[in-house]
Amino acid sequence: MIRKSLAIVALVCSLTAFANVRNVQINSMVECSEDDAVLADFVKNPEILKDEELTLKVMETPRVSKSRKITLVALAYMLQRYDQLHDLQLTGKRMIEVKRTASSQHIKKAKAAVNKHISTNAPWKDWTVDVLFSAGDGRQISDVGEFYSVRVINTAGSRKLGNVSFKMAFYNDDNEIIKQITVHPLVVRQVEAVVIREGLPSGHVIRPDDIELTPTWLGKGRDDVISDPQKVVGLELSRKVASGDMLRSADLRNPIGARRGDMIWVTANNAGLSVRLTVQALEGGRVGQNIKVRNTTSKKEFLVELTGQKEAQVQL
Repeated sequence: MIRKSLAIVALVCSLTAFANVRNVQINSMVECSEDDAVLADFVKNPEILKDEELTLKVMETPRVSKSRKITLVALAYMLQRYDQLHDLQLTGKRMIEVKRTASSQHIKKAKAAVNKHISTNAPWKDWTVDVLFSAGDGRQISDVGEFYSVRVINTAGSRKLGNVSFKMAFYNDDNEIIKQITVHPLVVRQVEAVVIREGLPSGHVIRPDDIELTPTWLGKGRDDVISDPQKVVGLELSRKVASGDMLRSADLRNPIGARRGDMIWVTANNAGLSVRLTVQALEGGRVGQNIKVRNTTSKKEFLVELTGQKEAQVQL
């Protein structure tokens, strides 16, 4: 009987009845997407086993996302029904956790169906997009079981990026509906985003050679990226940035247009006529802000809107 027993080493026992014992290392965590876990799912060194041995059924797997724990001894007993495995010696931790994962093939077919749907519907058809299923979506798809085809029936809600709801129908080979489910995959869109070439200090006014465009994905969270370089050139950094940092609206502010005491040019507009004059700033401000100035000749004080570096305008 001992010659037909599976030898176990890891904290159990060691049997040396065979001269040519094959030492098989067992994983403590086994993940399987199929209904049955086979020997290949358990072993760390499959090269010492024959191909036909690797495909031998060991046990049924639990439901998707569920797990079951067995001992190394229990695994040995499961394998004893195969005569060709009686020369194996198992080594590993005392407890083994067997976890059921979603079928990758089922996920691929469902993802292909969503991609087909969005490739023919606006606004996705005009974008470069990707679809990412969550673990919850995977469980729902796997719970459908075997199916021949799958189609998107419709979408729910107004969201086009982020978690989008798709109602899906699964069919058998007679084109009969097996089940309908609603999944909520993450839909992301690829865009160009403005990033910093080299690190820059806070207060730096951005020049064209400070920035470049790089691809990124919208829909994963913070989507306030800037895709137009012209929208950042000439603006001032509100924080220190490092090389490769992606610029966002909160990182930028209008540059300082004038400081107190500066002499600035003001364009005065009135009934289609324009006059330029030099005035003194009585306070500092950023481009777009109104500041008080004084005409050095008339000593009159008035408000002007800063339009650039030491440039302003006023409507008379």
